[in-house]
Amino acid sequence: PPQNILSRFLHSFVDSGRAGIPFRPVALPVLGLSESDKRCILDRSSIMARHFFADKSDEYINAQ
Repeated sequence: PPQNILSRFLHSFVDSGRAGIPFRPVALPVLGLSESDKRCILDRSSIMARHFFADKSDEYINAQ
């Protein structure tokens, strides 16, 4: 299911941050998501990114 695939990508993102490895965007496989599903994922990703980077400096954020 798409949720399992997206979950694996999320865990890779979080683990790369813990290891100090800069995260690089990865192309998601074709999941057959509707436009509303894609919008929801984008919105939630933006919110999550704000939480991840809330305590980081501007230099760190710009380096990503």
